[in-house]
Amino acid sequence: MAEIDRLRNTRIFNTPLESGLRALILLCAADKQYYDLQNLVYFDYLLTHSGDIEKGPKSLHADIPHRLSAIAMRRQLSFSGLDLMVSRDLVEKKFDPVKGVTYAATDLAIKFLSYFSTAYYKDLLIRANWVITEFGNSSADDLKKIFNSNFDRWNSEFTKEDFQRFNK
Repeated sequence: MAEIDRLRNTRIFNTPLESGLRALILLCAADKQYYDLQNLVYFDYLLTHSGDIEKGPKSLHADIPHRLSAIAMRRQLSFSGLDLMVSRDLVEKKFDPVKGVTYAATDLAIKFLSYFSTAYYKDLLIRANWVITEFGNSSADDLKKIFNSNFDRWNSEFTKEDFQRFNK
């Protein structure tokens, strides 16, 4: 009974483990390219909310109201997740004189991820390849512009819908 209670209280969503695994998938899709934390935070958002981009794949996560506010929380979570992956030799961390601390997947990462086979994982792979293809050469400033230009639309679309629903 104690084991069942422990498992019920084990949190896996919105944890460094979940965030680290998504970063690992993105970095494997990037094929040895190094990215800084800010790019990886933007990539993580795009990975799970790809439908927010015109002609992007359908989003994997729900389009909840005010989902862009999660960007601020993602930074610390992404940092902790990347540190977890570094501690397991799945991600390499190096200092770049221009970008600061950057991250890339190690050879072990690809082997590690080869054990994953769920439909959700396969959907993440498709979107990770899309994110890297579409945005992999973008600077953090370029990505910030994309996010800023879409902020009102992404953050308000559900409040308008909710407003209409509650005023029927």
